Amino acid sequence: FKFTISYKECRDENLPDKNHTLTDYGSLGKLKVLLAEDNEISREYAATLMEQWGFMVDVVPSGQKAVIFSRENDYDIILMDIQMPDMNGMDATKLIRSTFDSKKAAVPVIALTANAFQEDHEQYLASGMNGFISKPFEEWQLFEGIRKCINGKSHYIIENESTDIHEEIIIPSGSKLYDATALIKMSSGDVEFEKKMI
Repeated sequence: FKFTISYKECRDENLPDKNHTLTDYGSLGKLKVLLAEDNEISREYAATLMEQWGFMVDVVPSGQKAVIFSRENDYDIILMDIQMPDMNGMDATKLIRSTFDSKKAAVPVIALTANAFQEDHEQYLASGMNGFISKPFEEWQLFEGIRKCINGKSHYIIENESTDIHEEIIIPSGSKLYDATALIKMSSGDVEFEKKMI
């Protein structure tokens, strides 16, 4: 048997960059970024990547501080974790959108979270966020999300490529309890970063 499925034609520039080694991480210039993230490891990882790209990064551990920093500084983009102490990312975004002057209220906001359900995505976008990046993310995914926002694209989702997050991991007796391969890859040769993450 045979069948036909109709698709809208997709332009090449909308396709994800699968050849990640060709990504020009210096192409966006020196962006001023606010990173709101309460997890220390995630915070360190994302901030280090962006600083390697030449971005100027302010880091805060809560939604409330994200609102304060947004009011007192001018940012090109805000990366907002969803689940944070004292104020979650959606409420912080709503405050930024509704109580600031028009320039500060229009700053692009990207959600960073491990919640992967469709209804969660819809809530993030409804709160005023421009896009969504699923954690854990790789370097190219974070850059691609920021690039889309800076270029005016909103309501996009970049999800990680993991297979099954519920897969049971069995460690054979006598095996190493850790593998630093992924850490070394994400560090891009920065030994101090590797030590700090360990």
